[in-house]
Amino acid sequence: MLPMYFSNGEVHAISWSTRRPGGFGPVELAAFAAVTPAFARATEIYALRRTAVTFLDTYVGHGAGARILSGQIQRGEVQEIDAVILAADLRGFSGYATRHDGAQVVERLNAFFDRLVPPIAEQAGEVLKFTGDGLLAMFPFEAEADLGQRCRDALSGAQAAQTAIAGLGDDTEIDEAIRCGIALHPGRVLFGNVGTESRLDFTAIGEAVNLAARLETVAGELGRDIVVSANFMRAEGGAYTSLGHFALKGFEGEREVFAPAKS
Repeated sequence: MLPMYFSNGEVHAISWSTRRPGGFGPVELAAFAAVTPAFARATEIYALRRTAVTFLDTYVGHGAGARILSGQIQRGEVQEIDAVILAADLRGFSGYATRHDGAQVVERLNAFFDRLVPPIAEQAGEVLKFTGDGLLAMFPFEAEADLGQRCRDALSGAQAAQTAIAGLGDDTEIDEAIRCGIALHPGRVLFGNVGTESRLDFTAIGEAVNLAARLETVAGELGRDIVVSANFMRAEGGAYTSLGHFALKGFEGEREVFAPAKS
């Protein structure tokens, strides 16, 4: 085994083995020593890429991370995609934060996201960003024929998340039950880089995102776990109950809002 020195000072190791009696000879050992620096450079490049992929997946999501790693880092470089948008928000968080210390607040948020995110990922959804005590996620699709299925995927993820969150009420580590509202709406969004010349955010913007956010506000006002738009209801094809028509900030007229019949 020989040490491999990375350019940042880290020390790793490389080893060879042989079945030959007596092991390697002096000439072979010298050859290994000679090629080890080259192996170190190649290994460091691979390690850096693996680290970059891990960091990007962790902080911006797999889809956005892949785009960034491929070089899509120019401001204004966006792509129009179709997706089902999921907007979620933790209820009563502001009041909770005023009554508890920072460690308890962070623990509550982490417990919330631990139950909310996995069901979304299991349905091939992608979390775009955490927005304080909420999140924005999307379920992309390429063909109109896929819309119904992706709506069902999003609804399944939302329902599974609500079931998991409800189970936190029996968790002795959580001092108060956690509830959240989830809104679902399909549409076309702009997915890409937005920001300043020195700082960018890889995110989704557009009317569909805004409408989902407004619907989540309605969910909170009505105390509903899951609400959906009329477009989502028609595409998903299941049984729904109309909750009425509501004026949504930034949108003309009133929009009818629905809840799954089993929600």
